[in-house]
Amino acid sequence: MPISQNYLDSHLFDRHHNGLHYQVELVHFHIFHFQEH
Repeated sequence: MPISQNYLDSHLFDRHHNGLHYQVELVHFHIFHFQEH
């Protein structure tokens, strides 16, 4: 079941305060998403 864009946006927005951690999660998400295909 795909993650809703709303959930993803709010999750990343919450993390945005953490700067580096936000970037790391974003990279991990893209890697995971790429590997699924």
